[in-house]
Amino acid sequence: MLEKARAAERERERQLREEAERRRKKRQKRRLEKEARIERFNSLVGYWRKTRERRAFLEHLRQAIGAVDAESPLAKWLIWAEAYVEGSDPLERFRTRKQTVKLYFSGYKYQIERIKEHGFEDSEPSDYQRDKYIPGIILRDRRPAVDSLEELLEFDLPEDLILPYEVTEPGYEPRTFHVPARVLNKCMNTVTSAAPHDPESAAVE
Repeated sequence: MLEKARAAERERERQLREEAERRRKKRQKRRLEKEARIERFNSLVGYWRKTRERRAFLEHLRQAIGAVDAESPLAKWLIWAEAYVEGSDPLERFRTRKQTVKLYFSGYKYQIERIKEHGFEDSEPSDYQRDKYIPGIILRDRRPAVDSLEELLEFDLPEDLILPYEVTEPGYEPRTFHVPARVLNKCMNTVTSAAPHDPESAAVE
């Protein structure tokens, strides 16, 4: 009888430890998501300031250059510079939002099967990752090449939903998103298994 009571007490202690650890991980996840949200917003502010500076500089540059032959290398360089400045504007993707964006996730087949059955789970940072860790499932808008052991999941997600999770510097591609598992799991009805990568078709694209 005494041994049973001790075993029951040990089991209760184990359950309490597991519950405490679960709550700790949940708090950590919320903290990391909040920090990432703040970092993302501050990055947009920084990109916006750079765009304003580039536009102002470009205007002064045009004034300094004055009239120039439209076919000259300098005129063509100015056209490139203007396109670069506008492409680096972090507000552009918010102004020209698409209804949906096609995104891809790649993983080993056993991982994909588990995701289909149980949903996504956010990874946890290791000790050496903590300063550089960005929470969320990594999705990209370019189909990656996969081998025979891997599989692709394809999402059509509203751009309004995923824009807050984009980590791509404005003007750069492919676009990359770190979307929390809880967000993706609500969208599992939009996911499909993508066809195997075909290098020849990719070259045509």
